[in-house]
Amino acid sequence: MTCISKTWKRQIELHTSPSTAEGLTGEGSGNHDLPTQHSTTSDNDIDDSVLSGCTTGTRRRRGSGLTLRQAVGVNGVGSADQLVLSSNNAQYRDLIFINDKPTSICKLRCKDIYKLLLDNIKHDEQPFCSRVTPIYNLNDDQWSTLYSTPFLLTTNTKLRSFHLRLTHGLLYGNKQLKIFGYREDSNCQLCTTPLQTFQHLMIDCPVILQLWNKIEQEFPNIIDEPLTNKEKELGYLEEDEDLFIIKNLLLLITRFHVYKCNLDKIEPTYAGLISKLRYYERIEYDIATRKDKVENHFLKWEEILNSLSLGVPN
Repeated sequence: MTCISKTWKRQIELHTSPSTAEGLTGEGSGNHDLPTQHSTTSDNDIDDSVLSGCTTGTRRRRGSGLTLRQAVGVNGVGSADQLVLSSNNAQYRDLIFINDKPTSICKLRCKDIYKLLLDNIKHDEQPFCSRVTPIYNLNDDQWSTLYSTPFLLTTNTKLRSFHLRLTHGLLYGNKQLKIFGYREDSNCQLCTTPLQTFQHLMIDCPVILQLWNKIEQEFPNIIDEPLTNKEKELGYLEEDEDLFIIKNLLLLITRFHVYKCNLDKIEPTYAGLISKLRYYERIEYDIATRKDKVENHFLKWEEILNSLSLGVPN
């Protein structure tokens, strides 16, 4: 009960006290407007399960032609302000509506309150989507491509999870990590730029720019044009291109390597990236072997393996 507001506590205490229950049921008060007997056959009565644990005097008059919602005078709980019913409807004060269903205050659970609060902060559009769309001029088809990409690129669950966090704006720089208590300094440890964000790490940091330039030089068969900021941060969204999968796979592993190095407070290097490429290729090879899809595996990794001078097995 510690998470329930004082207003609720007063309402619950009011309706659980014997004197209130006696007054609501009409005993000794001369109030004959509210029936005290239960009926299981009337269509106008409230389900007994709604009122179990509370007073029995919260039914409306039979045959009045009014529904419970009309008698109470509320349109359902849509905000935290409506959780406690108006004191003008004293006979229904121990009921609230959750998803158009009358619920007893005595049976209200914390998760019900939590759900109501969440319903009030829902956004019409995903916050990250609304923030990034005008920057890169993205359309709905490109967002659909972005959301479905990880299932086409890789069978590795870590890379899929990383891409999911990327598309929902859940990747952080030192600016946010300091707020969360994981960093003592919010500056970029690679270039000392203040208030490092994920966008700075992927796009603006001079150390990472050198890494992107090195990748463009070493993988000319995959990256034939300079990478744009959109490709560095989100990926390659031209789904009709032949190198769509392999290019995005290379960019995804690079982003994951850079982000992990930043968390570990080490400088990302090209040699470290090559090691990660080989590591994830071996993981996917093992998965493909178990699923009898080795041929598809090497078709996907062929260009990267050629660039790494590892060759493609016969």
